[in-house]
Amino acid sequence: MNSRQKNIVLILGFLAVLWMAHALSFSKTFALKKQYKNLKADVNLFANSDSKLLQLNQKKVYYDSILNARRLSTSTSFQNNLLTTITNYADTTAIKIGAFENPHSIVREGATINTYAFTVRGSFEEITRLLYTIEQEFKLGTVVSLSYSKKRVYGRRSNYLECGVQLQRISD
Repeated sequence: MNSRQKNIVLILGFLAVLWMAHALSFSKTFALKKQYKNLKADVNLFANSDSKLLQLNQKKVYYDSILNARRLSTSTSFQNNLLTTITNYADTTAIKIGAFENPHSIVREGATINTYAFTVRGSFEEITRLLYTIEQEFKLGTVVSLSYSKKRVYGRRSNYLECGVQLQRISD
């Protein structure tokens, strides 16, 4: 055998030894390392679960306190909560509730869109504050339509402002 043939046999032998080493030990080591990384990620996930559970319980207590402070209930209907909010605001101001109609519901792309229509009477500033309270502070929905109209009472020779409101709420 000349030196070239010896080198080829040596290289083929080295490749055969590498393949056998990979088949017998390296592949198992790589599989165990991958399994170790997965288990370590699971341990980290479970280690944080207690703190996440504590945070969720604190959020629940906080949100329940907000609902209690604003006298809203999760067991009653949204329409009842909306009417209660408007009535409580009307008790502290000179706003009067004119009408409160049944909600109109539409189902689109898996979501239910409820539109609540009601009318209120009062000054422009008080109506605007009511709408701000409903939409921004209580986050009960989005005002999609307003229609202001100035009405006249001929018997008393006075005017008042009436506002028709349509509030929209999207639920799953």
